[in-house]
Amino acid sequence: MRKLMTIILTLAALGTLLSVAPAVALSVKTGDAFPWLTVADENGKAVELKKVINGRPAVVVYWSVTCHVCVDDVPRIMNHYNGLKKKAYRLVLVAGESSEMVPVAKCFIQAKKPGRAVVLFDRLTKKGHVLANTLGLEFTPTVIIIDRRGKIVQVFEGAPNLKKLDAAVAKALK
Repeated sequence: MRKLMTIILTLAALGTLLSVAPAVALSVKTGDAFPWLTVADENGKAVELKKVINGRPAVVVYWSVTCHVCVDDVPRIMNHYNGLKKKAYRLVLVAGESSEMVPVAKCFIQAKKPGRAVVLFDRLTKKGHVLANTLGLEFTPTVIIIDRRGKIVQVFEGAPNLKKLDAAVAKALK
C-alpha cells in the first residue's frame, strides 16, 4: 500500500512538473503564417479555423480542462475579452481534449459564460492532437495572437499578462 501511494504521488508530481515545463519544440514563431487547420465544434462537426477567424485579428487560446493553470486563466481571458466594449478581434478557445474529457470541458466553459468567444476542440486522434502537433505545442495554455493577414504577432506560453496580451492585440490590429 505504501509503495502504491509513493507511485501515485510521484506520478502526480511528475504531471504537475510537466504541466509547467517550458515547451522545447514550439514550431511556430512570431512572423510565421498561422496554419489554417480544421478542428471540431462542441458537437464534433468539422470547423475550419480560417472561416472562424474570417480575416479578423484573433487571440487563439490552446488549453485543456486538465491543466490547472488553464482552469484559472481561460476564464480570466474570457472575462477580459467580454469586458471590452469593442470586439475588434476574435477570441477562439481551442480545448485539446480526449473524447472522454470533451463533455467536462464543455461544462466548464458553459459555466464560465464564454459570451462571444468561439469554443472549439482539438480532439485526440490516433495521430494525437492535430493542431497541437502542427504548432509544436507541449504546454498549456498557449496563447497565439494572429493579425488580419494570418501572421502570428506573438506567442505566450503559460498564463499571459493581460497588459502584454493587450499590447500584442493592439499590434495585430494595425
